[in-house]
Amino acid sequence: MPRVTLRRREKIFIALFVILTVTGIGSTLLRGVFKTFADSKARAVAASDRLDQARDLQAAVLDQRSGQTAISDYIKKRPPRFNLYDFMNAKMREAKLEDRMDLEEKKLGPTTPLDRVQVTLSGVSMQEIVDFLHLVDAGNNLVVLQQLTHLREARDGKGLDCMATFISPKAS
Repeated sequence: MPRVTLRRREKIFIALFVILTVTGIGSTLLRGVFKTFADSKARAVAASDRLDQARDLQAAVLDQRSGQTAISDYIKKRPPRFNLYDFMNAKMREAKLEDRMDLEEKKLGPTTPLDRVQVTLSGVSMQEIVDFLHLVDAGNNLVVLQQLTHLREARDGKGLDCMATFISPKAS
C-alpha cells in the first residue's frame, strides 16, 4: 500500500476539523457539568432555606410550649375550686360596684375549656371602670377581657354604661 501524503492545506483543514470537533464535544460536556453544578448549588441553597425554616418552626414551637407552661403555672396558682363568676362578683364588691352591676354567666359548651362571664355596669365613671379592670388583672388568675361590647354615656346622663365579656380557663 502506498503511503498517503497530505498537502499542507489538507493538514491544516484536518487539524482545524479535529480542533473544532474536540471543542464542540468538550463544550457540550462542560455545559452539562456546569448545569449540574448550578443545579447542585440551587439545591444546596434551597436545602439551606428549608433548614432555616425548620429552625424557625422549632423556635416557634418551643416558644409556644413555654407559653403553655406559663399558662399552666397560672392555673396551678389559682385556688383549687376557682370559679370565674364568683371571682368577678367578689371583684365587683371590692370595687364597690355591686349596686350598679349585673353579672351573667355565659355557657360556651361542655367541651369548651373556658368559662365566660358578661359584666354590665351602669352609671359608672371611667375611673371606676379602670380601677375595676386593675382589680381583675391584679389577681393573677388568668382572667382575660375578651370583648368590650359597648362603653357609652348612660341614658340618664349620669356616668357611663359598659358591657364587657371576660373569659378564663376552666378549673381542672
